[in-house]
Amino acid sequence: MSACKDCRLSHRHFVEAAEKGSFRRVAAALGVQRSTISRCVRDLE
Repeated sequence: MSACKDCRLSHRHFVEAAEKGSFRRVAAALGVQRSTISRCVRDLE
């Protein structure tokens, strides 16, 4: 289980990444850093 506070919306991050095809675009759309998206998606795996 992730201890990452930013991963509360990790499912949303995952869906956005799948739809947009880019962690960079997802990060920009959600107003977070790319590394946050990457970490949250990795935590879902």
